[in-house]
Parts: sequence; C-alpha cells; structure tokens
Amino acid sequence: MTFKEFLNKYLDKSKGYPTDDQYKGECLSVRKLYIKECFGINPPPSGTNSAYGYWTNFPNPLGEVFEKIENTVELIPQEGWIVIWKPWTGNSYGHIAICGDESTKYILHNYAQNWSSKNFTEELCDYDDVIGYLKPKSSIIEDMTTDEKNALTLLESYKINAGHGNLEGAMNTLIGTVTALRNANESIENFKKDIEVLNSQLEAVNAKVAELEAKFIENQKVVASQQKTIATANDKITELNGTIENIKTESNNWQKRYNTKNDDFNALSEAFETYKKSHPETTEAKFNLLDFIKSLFKK
Repeated sequence: MTFKEFLNKYLDKSKGYPTDDQYKGECLSVRKLYIKECFGINPPPSGTNSAYGYWTNFPNPLGEVFEKIENTVELIPQEGWIVIWKPWTGNSYGHIAICGDESTKYILHNYAQNWSSKNFTEELCDYDDVIGYLKPKSSIIEDMTTDEKNALTLLESYKINAGHGNLEGAMNTLIGTVTALRNANESIENFKKDIEVLNSQLEAVNAKVAELEAKFIENQKVVASQQKTIATANDKITELNGTIENIKTESNNWQKRYNTKNDDFNALSEAFETYKKSHPETTEAKFNLLDFIKSLFKK
C-alpha cells in the first residue's frame, strides 16, 4: 500500500492497534498500522510504552526498513518519513507522526493522531522537541526494474480508470478479469474442439446424404425407365384394343352378311322345295347336289 492510499483509507478516523479495541486514538497506534500496511513488517513494541521509545530503542525489525536521521535546522523531512518528538514538560511519552509533502524549514506538515484530535488528522506545527526521523531505507519503486515500474504505472492508470480506491482492489479486480479471460479462452478452445467434432460428424452426414442422393437419382432413372416401359405397354394395349375392336366390327359385319345370306338361302330352299313339289320329275342327283350346297351354308 502506498502512503497516499494509506491516507485515503484512514484519514479522519480514530484507529487502534492491533485492533480498534486497543490503544484507539493513540499516536503510536496509527504509526504501527502505517508500518505494517505500507512496509510489510510487524511493528514491534517501543520497549518504553511510549512513542519516544521508537527513537531511543529503535527495536527490531525497524532497522530492516528504516534508518534514523537526526533533526537539524536545515533538514526538511520528506513525505512518508516518520517524525518522533522527545518528551517535554507535561508529556513524558513524546509523540510520533508521519511527515507530509508540504514541510518547510519552519513548518512541519504531518499526519498525526492524538495531537489536536483523537482522529488521524492533517497537522501543521513547528519543530520544537522533534528529535529525529525514521527514514525509509529505500523506496520500493526505486528498487524496481524498468519493466516493473511500467507495470506499476499501468496498474495505477487502471486503478484510476476503473474507479478503485487503492492498488490492492485494482489488482484483485485485474486478477479476476485475467482469470475470467483465461477461463473464457479455455472455453473457446473447448468450443473449437467441439466444433471440430461437429464438423467431422457433419462431413460424415454430408457423405451419407450424397450417397443417398446418388441412390435416389439412380432410382429415379429406373423409375423413369419403368414409366417409359409402362407407357409403351399402354400404347401397345391401346393399339391391341383398337385391333380387337376392328376385329369385332369385322366379325359383326361378317355375321350380318352370313345372316343375310342364310336368310337368302332359306328363302331359296323354300322356293326349291316348292318347285320340287311342283316338278316331281327332277332327278335324284340334282337333289343330292343341292343338299351338299345347303350343308356348306349350315356349317
């Protein structure tokens, strides 16, 4: 956490340490919180039950991240330094605060708790009784590579654009977004595999459809050929029916002619019988010839 983020998180609030139920509103409580959250170490007890003990005892592990700088009239402390006061009349504990960025040789700009308020508040005061400072040994940013600084700049920009109050929240959101993107990419890859399987199945279906279409076309050809054969047979049947009708008509005509001739013959026979009766002298041979001719007509 940066100092700016620390201010945004705790300014105008009354804090205790290690919880708000302990030493709430005391100057050292908020400083311990600052050391823990911005420098990543567990702040040690002062050893004197006072803020001044952070200067006189400088207990471990403060030396891992801070160096002691004595106060001088020419020194102007920088933002983020921890400023420590020695005890004075009426105050045997001393005092401790965090330097701001607007200090001058005569005005100490700082953020403190239990100075003018039990809340963590911005303060302006002189340098009376200031014994010295705990200066961060090195800035985390100064130790970063160029790529790391560029990444931090991008993350800071993302934090602002995304409306996050601190880098931790921005990082968590970004990690969540990257995780969601990675999951989405995995889903896309799975979809691609599914699509490949479906395409393979579709190719098999298309091949089967092509096979069925070929069989259908072949069947259509067979049906067309059969239909042509049937049409030819129908034409032949029609032709034969016509022939049969012609034969029937001709047979009827011959029947009519036969009937007519038969009638004529019967009339002739009757006339002959009448003639024979009237001419008994007619020879037997003539009668036999007539019987033969008559038999022909009866057949």
